[in-house]
Amino acid sequence: MKKQHTLKDKITFYVMAVAILLAALITVNMSVGSVISTNTVLLENMQITARIASQSISSNLHLLTERMYHFSSGDVFADPAADDRQKEARMEEIKRQIEFVWLAAYDTSGQRLYGDQEAPADISSQGYYASMLSTGNIVIGDPYEADGMLQLCVGCPLKEGDLVTGYLVGSYKYDLLNDVMSLLILGNTGGACILNEDGLIVGDVRKEEIAGRRNIYEVYSSSKNAEIFDRALACQTGSALMRMKGIKRYVGYAPIPGTNWSLLIHVPQWEYMGTMFLSIVVTILISVLLLCGAAVFIVRQSKKISD
Repeated sequence: MKKQHTLKDKITFYVMAVAILLAALITVNMSVGSVISTNTVLLENMQITARIASQSISSNLHLLTERMYHFSSGDVFADPAADDRQKEARMEEIKRQIEFVWLAAYDTSGQRLYGDQEAPADISSQGYYASMLSTGNIVIGDPYEADGMLQLCVGCPLKEGDLVTGYLVGSYKYDLLNDVMSLLILGNTGGACILNEDGLIVGDVRKEEIAGRRNIYEVYSSSKNAEIFDRALACQTGSALMRMKGIKRYVGYAPIPGTNWSLLIHVPQWEYMGTMFLSIVVTILISVLLLCGAAVFIVRQSKKISD
């Protein structure tokens, strides 16, 4: 009787060991494969999404620059015979058509010639002035806060032939850009931000990130993150899985055409992996139930064999 009992136990043990090992190997292989394939697909999608979104932002910004170019090149501002009174009258007319915070003209040294009194008297210290001076082209300045309002400046050279005689600068409400940014939120808790060439956050749905002039390297500080931010600011397009404030996130980045800015979008990994993890748990539970059923069957058959 003891020999029969030992034989039955051995049959049960070896068959169940093989069954459990096979179930574990299949489950682990499926789980690892699912994680790798999901990460690969989502990273590719984040890269594509970032590129499309950056082009969308560029198109909206192009509308702002197109307006300024139209005013500066084919209007009274380009007429050397027009006096300041005529130009100021034209500015008032433009402001009734388009919602500017302020609109003003400046000489080549950055001093205000005419325009709204709300406009800065001197823009020579502004980054967009230096860009206009060096490039001679239309420039979009970094968003900034003034009088409790976030604003976005667009500047355009005023020319007589090929000679730059001054600059026309208009300030828009940041809401124009924020409306576009709000459409880029992925998932329930994802986010998006625009970075300038120094890594400063100049665009974000959370306006406090802009007003504080925070640097992305300081907000999400780590050597691995810094490498990703370096690639983004180098006008590269790509994606990565990175940890931001303790949460792993899928990140996509791309340059915004026509600017010195880069777009960075991100979404928590768990939002996209939750369904996959649920399927893995269900698979494990089903495997356990099947093994339990198999154990009952194996015990019965092993008893018959041993008998």
